Amino acid sequence: MSVKRVFVEKKPEFAVQARELCDEIESYLGIAGVTGVRVLVRYDIENLSEDVYREALGTIFSEPPVDEVFEGDFVHGADDAVFSVEYLPGQFDQRADSAEQCVKLLKETEEPVIKTATTYVISGSLTKEELDAVKAFCINPVDSREASETIPETLVSVFEKPEDVAVFEGFASMDEAALKELYGSLNLAMTFKDFLHIQAYYKNEEKRDPSVTEIRVLDTYWSDHCRHTTFGTVLDDVEIADANVQAAFDRYLELRHELGRDEKPVCLMDMGTIGAKWLKKEGILTGLDESEEINACTIKCKVDVDGEEQDWLYLFKNETHNHPTEIEPFGGAATCVGGAIRDPLSGRSYVYQAMRVTGAADPTVPVADTIPGKLPQRKLVTTAAAGYSSYGNQIGLATGQVHELYHPGYAAKRMEIGAVVGATPADHVRRETPAPGDVVVLCGSLPQELPAGWYRDLTAECRKKGAAVYLDTAGEPLILGITAKPDCIKPNREELEPLYGYRLATTESLAEAAWQLLHRGVGQVVVSLGAQGALLATREAVLFAAAPTVTALNTTGAGDTMTAALIYARLHGLTPEETLRFAVAAATAKVVRAGTQPPVMSDIGALLPQVEVRSI
Repeated sequence: MSVKRVFVEKKPEFAVQARELCDEIESYLGIAGVTGVRVLVRYDIENLSEDVYREALGTIFSEPPVDEVFEGDFVHGADDAVFSVEYLPGQFDQRADSAEQCVKLLKETEEPVIKTATTYVISGSLTKEELDAVKAFCINPVDSREASETIPETLVSVFEKPEDVAVFEGFASMDEAALKELYGSLNLAMTFKDFLHIQAYYKNEEKRDPSVTEIRVLDTYWSDHCRHTTFGTVLDDVEIADANVQAAFDRYLELRHELGRDEKPVCLMDMGTIGAKWLKKEGILTGLDESEEINACTIKCKVDVDGEEQDWLYLFKNETHNHPTEIEPFGGAATCVGGAIRDPLSGRSYVYQAMRVTGAADPTVPVADTIPGKLPQRKLVTTAAAGYSSYGNQIGLATGQVHELYHPGYAAKRMEIGAVVGATPADHVRRETPAPGDVVVLCGSLPQELPAGWYRDLTAECRKKGAAVYLDTAGEPLILGITAKPDCIKPNREELEPLYGYRLATTESLAEAAWQLLHRGVGQVVVSLGAQGALLATREAVLFAAAPTVTALNTTGAGDTMTAALIYARLHGLTPEETLRFAVAAATAKVVRAGTQPPVMSDIGALLPQVEVRSI
């Protein structure tokens, strides 16, 4: 069997998690028959050489001073209850991912596959119902499941081809009663009024029935987390028992009237922003830094730096992750502070400190009093705190203020707020937009979280502002990017062929393919052909340049060098022939240099006479 299994357990004096779980089973779950709890991290490992595996046992998978390591299996009592918990397929397993990366640090040629689980050993006398209660406490079905105890033959996941997505037949023409019945069966976050709006859209605009996937995606974006429906809900009739809160609400209404916003809906979002609007109108909020960027709220201020007064930018941002934290406490709270920190970071500031404010129901109430479908409050508050702390520790962010409010109102919906503050010298921030004469370079593959059309949208926006766009990418981002008519694209043969669905084996077929792209609006097409050279197509000519024969030391960066050379040629007004000759010479000058050293102009100049250019 190629899969190795390793269990790692904290030595008794360091087994804090096991002791805490044992206490919670007795005090919180009310199960008195448990005499001991063990918690082990389980690693399943495949495609790892024996020598690196042995080295990793005591350096990556465990810490010998505090851990015990068991290979294959471990000893436990015959009457012990043993179960393991693993992440659901598709959930990110940070422990496994980190282990794989660390193994590559030991030997970079290794390509291990690692999966992890947490194994629980419960000693004592438990009924089936009590064991089920322990499992329910340890397993959050939103992100995890009980794992098999059998070592798999392989860790490589094989997924069956999914069936075609079902369509809600007759959706667009359903009467209200039928639509309400369908709505009731789907457990959607949106209201029935929202569902009616979607039906009208598909009936009048799309003129078709939606798929199940489309409705589920729409419902995701209809959620409170994505649309802030709580903050945007219109408040028609407000009753407040607390005199201080009533006074604050009355002041809000006065400010609305003063600002001429009586016709605007009363909602929590308006309440949260009314103060800044009033301060700005009164000329008090003078330091607000406004730009086309959408990130953290930014204030211009003066800062005394060693006796010198300097212009600085002060940035702050808060993020709410109420629903995500309620259903998946660790990840929800972790990405709460993650969502807050990204905006001041994008504003080029250093983030100095964070604050966490949360709301929960009483975490000491018995687990039996948990609202059906909700996680126990104690599980929520402890796991969310661990998630927030984990992210902050990893990124190095100090949280100086933590406050958790306990109120019965939070039993139905938890509150999770993360807030951060950052600052930076004002002269460290440059905000510019593309302008006529600029050349914007979009190159490389896109991160998974970005849509495939991201380069297309950027290309269209930059060209609208008069800037030239050079696009150097592949796959769907290239296919979609071409529709925005970039000024230049630079695919290689393998990147160009998927656009046509057949082999482009000859120079003539490449020229024909490039010519078709020109007719689709691309300004210039350069096809890089490695050691063979390159092809350039413009509306004036189609040219081919053979690369000089050299001994290549490192081809990394040759494509980027060619892109840079094409831009240099544009900025210096070179002809198409001069452009192609210079680009091929520059790429050749790069491959004869070791490591990542860029070519120098003298090397390029020496190679220029050796580049032969001909018309096709």
